Order: sequence, then structure tokens, then C-alpha cells
Amino acid sequence: MGNIKYILGALFVGYLVISIFSGGSRSGGIDLAQVLDRTNVALKSFQTHLDEKQITKLNDEVLDPLTGLMQTAMNMEPAIHTSPIGVELVKGATFQAFDDKNMDNIQDNGEPNLFKVEVDFDGERLIASIGGEHSTSSGIARGLFTGMLLGHLMGRQRSAGIRSGHFANRKVQTKSSYVRSGARSSARSSARSGGRFSGK
Repeated sequence: MGNIKYILGALFVGYLVISIFSGGSRSGGIDLAQVLDRTNVALKSFQTHLDEKQITKLNDEVLDPLTGLMQTAMNMEPAIHTSPIGVELVKGATFQAFDDKNMDNIQDNGEPNLFKVEVDFDGERLIASIGGEHSTSSGIARGLFTGMLLGHLMGRQRSAGIRSGHFANRKVQTKSSYVRSGARSSARSSARSGGRFSGK
């Protein structure tokens, strides 16, 4: 448990750096560029957790901290949604985010989907989208998906019927195409001002 707290602390510091130095993109009210940045930080933290614990086999119980890390990352300041965000790892290697009004990380009736993040292993990228209409992508950093985590997530995709080439025709915009003038200064001021989850 102490190790997870350490990882969450590292996650916060890592995201704070990202929020200060990266630009933003807004699509349907959700900043998809920040979604991708936060996903990368959560996945790197989880890989570190696996390495430190010398975990050699993944199952649903071992994967539980991953969705917790994703949820924590999506709810950091600056806020990317007006209410708390829950995250569930659904079929394949898809992270589904939803409006978690009661903050229990369980999608209840009346808590709509917000966005999803999919892993395109063939294209070595993460793809964030909202309702299938707005997508952006990011290259997967070399070494982010290694060994067991890579194999397990790919296995989940294959079991769900997602085959090689599934994302080949997906039309996406790159993160850089979303960057708006003044986004960096906005991110800096939001990071300094704190917000709903500061101090928790």
C-alpha cells in the first residue's frame, strides 16, 4: 500500500511538470491532449510499480492499481471536466472514462461516458476520443509498454476480437494540431491555483 502512495505522489509531480510545460486541446469540453499526457504518466507509474514489486504475472487483481492511477491522473489539477472522472478498463485495452458524480469509480445509472483512450500497438500510439467524433493521438514513448504489461494488454485486445490493423484507418489529429495560443500560460495559472482535489 505504501508503494502505491509513493507512485501516486510521483504521478502528481510528473503531471504537474506536464501541465506547466505542455499545451492544451479542447474537444467537446474535454482536453484530449491532457488526457493523453495523463494516461502516459499513469502507465509509466504502473510499469514502475510492476518492476519494483517484481510482479511476474498479471491478473485482474494486479491490474486494479492501474485504473486507480488513471482515475487519479484524470482528476488532477488543472481540471479537465466539471465533475469527478471515473475510469474503467473495459474490453481490449480500452480505458473508458465517465462522469463519476458520487466519486466511487463505479459507473452508475445517470453517469454518462466522457471519453476513451485506446492503445494502438501496431501504430505505437495512444488514441483518445469522444463519442467517436473527436480523436487525437500520441506516440507511445519507447519503453513505456514493455514485457509483461505489453503482452497482457495485447492479449486483452485479441480476446476481445481486436486484431492487428484494427486502428489503421482511424482518422485522428495529432496533439500538436490542438495547441491553442495562450494554452501554456493557462496551464501554469491553473496548476498554481489548485482546485477541487488539492490537499486530498
